[in-house]
Amino acid sequence: MTTDRGRSDGANGPVANHGGGLYEIKVKGHLDEHWLEWFDGMTLRYEAHEKTGLDLTVLRGTFADQPALHGLLTKIRDLNLTLMSVIKLDPAGPERSPRRRASRSKRRA
Repeated sequence: MTTDRGRSDGANGPVANHGGGLYEIKVKGHLDEHWLEWFDGMTLRYEAHEKTGLDLTVLRGTFADQPALHGLLTKIRDLNLTLMSVIKLDPAGPERSPRRRASRSKRRA
């Protein structure tokens, strides 16, 4: 019988808690400005879904790590909002510096 024990016992080193960065979260419906107090520090805008025409509210904000993001997702669930999507807008993460990107592009040249 195999288990996932090897993943959590540190045999391959500690698992980094990545996931901080800028995220865009879409929920179904049109949330007005009073909802901003529930989503402290996030911006709010509206759009219609391309295919269905459904009204969507787009929340955008920065999270320090995955636990912070999951906290907001829990709040969305607890408020009985319908989650449509979660997208990380800066997939490189905050730890990547412009200098590192520049050195990477030099290798391609």
